[in-house]
Amino acid sequence: TFRDGHHVVAVVRSRHTPIAAIAAAPDSNIAQRVRSTAMLLMPVGLLAGIALSYAIVRLARRQRSSGYMVRTALRRDEFFLQYQPIVHLESGKFAGAEALIRWRRDGEIVRPDWFIPEAEAHGLMPLITERVCELVARDVGDLFQRHPDFYISINLSAADLMSSSTVDMLKKLMDRTGAKGENVVVEATEHGIAQADLATQTIQAIRDLGIRAAVDDFGIGYSSLSFIDKVPQDVLKI
Repeated sequence: TFRDGHHVVAVVRSRHTPIAAIAAAPDSNIAQRVRSTAMLLMPVGLLAGIALSYAIVRLARRQRSSGYMVRTALRRDEFFLQYQPIVHLESGKFAGAEALIRWRRDGEIVRPDWFIPEAEAHGLMPLITERVCELVARDVGDLFQRHPDFYISINLSAADLMSSSTVDMLKKLMDRTGAKGENVVVEATEHGIAQADLATQTIQAIRDLGIRAAVDDFGIGYSSLSFIDKVPQDVLKI
């Protein structure tokens, strides 16, 4: 291909016979063709760019959203447990331990007073509680066989108290660890119980397994003594 005056000339030779084809077009025709092609491709490119930018922005927002971060942490197994000992004041012996969920992200600890409310807001607390039970089952081993009077306390959210699967989840925990009812205690805040319509039924079903139920932070929320009569419970944490 070469330029000859005001024309663009193309020569194509045959690979098999001594024949060549020659075509020439005025520069003005080529320029018009380029303009026509550009007019066609520019809107298509613009729309494609807008669509790609929109997809990137959505993905970035999704990755920054707290709900997506919590789901990713669950998938990557970034949660772990810390156990707060429960001690008999008279004897000084350990009676049990409260399992507290913690989150390590990129080597740093994410504060539970941030991710717990975010998980509640996005309806992810049942998944968090399920992970707590899985971690407890992994950590406990044969602890209950060696110390039959020891117990682990697990926190339940308002969403857990409204789900019938919570009872099945606790049954599974007992089966995996060989725990008896006295080896497990569930805790729920007064505020969380008062918000859940099915809380009383769920708590009673849990107590039917032999598991004790504790009301946490009693007196901070509604502070009504009638609450004690309405909700089946074994322990008040004041």
